[in-house]
Amino acid sequence: MDGALYTLLGVIVGAAASLLGPYLQQRQQDRRDQLRMAVDIGLQDYKQDIELARSRPAGSHLIAPVELYVNHHARMFDAIAKGELTPDKVRELKAERDLIGAAFAKSV
Repeated sequence: MDGALYTLLGVIVGAAASLLGPYLQQRQQDRRDQLRMAVDIGLQDYKQDIELARSRPAGSHLIAPVELYVNHHARMFDAIAKGELTPDKVRELKAERDLIGAAFAKSV
């Protein structure tokens, strides 16, 4: 009887591992894809701001580090993935981005 119980327990653990493994791998892949999109979009925003700064008088437009752009988009994608993207959340993320940008501007 004990052998059958251990066998059943082994089958349950093995089945759980075989189902959980692919799920976790897919979840990690989705997260990597999401971060890649945030980096790509953040870089595009950064380049756009550089072009905008070039069209303005010298010193009138401060460009934040690229990390600020990437972080903002990563947080935006997180909110989308969690189903938490609301107008209030967008305002919150913008305020956070502006606060970090202001801290950068003071440090320069």
